[in-house]
Amino acid sequence: MKCFTDQGLPLRGRDEKENSLRRGDTRWGSHHNYVHSLLKLFLPTCTVLEDICDGLGMSSQRGDAEGTYKTLTSFEFVFILHMMKDILKICHDLCQLLQRKSQDILNAMDLLRSTKVQIQLLRDAGWEQFIENVKLFCDKEEIFYPENFTDNEKDILKIMLTHYKEDITNHPEFKNISMISELCQILVRTGKSTTYPLVDRLIQLVLTLPVSTATVE
Repeated sequence: MKCFTDQGLPLRGRDEKENSLRRGDTRWGSHHNYVHSLLKLFLPTCTVLEDICDGLGMSSQRGDAEGTYKTLTSFEFVFILHMMKDILKICHDLCQLLQRKSQDILNAMDLLRSTKVQIQLLRDAGWEQFIENVKLFCDKEEIFYPENFTDNEKDILKIMLTHYKEDITNHPEFKNISMISELCQILVRTGKSTTYPLVDRLIQLVLTLPVSTATVE
C-alpha cells in the first residue's frame, strides 16, 4: 500500500476519508478494518496500482507498485486475506477487552474460552463455506490459481511419492494419523516436509478441499 499512500492518491470514486488508512494505528480492531477495507476496495486499489505501473507515479515507485500488484492479485494473497478477516472478526471482542486499562480478568477468561470455541467451529464446520467464499471472490475479480506443478515437477513427484510412501509407512510417528492437519504437523516436526517438498505442496492443496480425513498414502 505504501507506493500509493505516500503519494496521497485516493481510490477512484470513493471518499478519501474512507479510503485512507490511518498511519500509526496498530490496534487489533484497526487490523480488521484494514483487511475489510482492502476486500471492499479491491478493484479500485488494483486500479491505482496499475496507474502507477503505467507511469502515473514516480519512476522510483513503479517497481514497488508492480510487485505489490502481483502479490495482491495472487490466489495465495486472497486466501490469506479472507482467513485474516474471519480470524480477526472472531477475536475482535477479546482483543478490545484486553486493551482496556482496567481489565476484567474473569470476563476476559470467559471471552477467551468463547473465542477458542468459535475458532474451532470455523475450522471444523466453516471450512467448505470459507473456500467457497474465496473462490467466489476470485471469480469476481478474475484471479486464478496458478498451475500447481510444472510438467517436470509432476515427473519428479511420481518418484518422490514412491520414496515418501516407503519412508512414512515405516516411520513410528506416522502410524496412527487420521487427520490431514496431524500429518502436516508431523511432517514439519520430523523434517519430512523439507525432504519431500512436492509432497508437502500436494498435501497443502488437499487442505483446500472439503476433506477432513486422509490416510498416510
